[in-house]
Amino acid sequence: MTRDLAQIKATLAAITPRSFLEQAEENTTRPYLVWTIGDSYTELGDTAELTIEVFDYSEDATLVEAMADLVEEGLKRKNILTATELYRFTKRTRQTIPDPDAMVRRRELKYQVKIYRV
Repeated sequence: MTRDLAQIKATLAAITPRSFLEQAEENTTRPYLVWTIGDSYTELGDTAELTIEVFDYSEDATLVEAMADLVEEGLKRKNILTATELYRFTKRTRQTIPDPDAMVRRRELKYQVKIYRV
């Protein structure tokens, strides 16, 4: 789904410049988010699953929650129209991901991205 990555990357970068595909850069200021996308194709259209993980290293979850809230607000009812496709984002889940290090705070958000040809 390489054709979709530029649009999704730009959308997430507008929410926070600390957004990275698959792996954060070394020494990135926290909190930050890492995202991945997988896709499936059906006769009815393409569907992708966008997974966004928000990371922080802190005694409390205030900053990680705030960034997760920004992601939710930024993707709420989000549609991206290009010359050939329409992307429609729908939130599926938001959950806390436990970590063995008690200082690591993680939130995972999953979105269904429907892709329509226009």
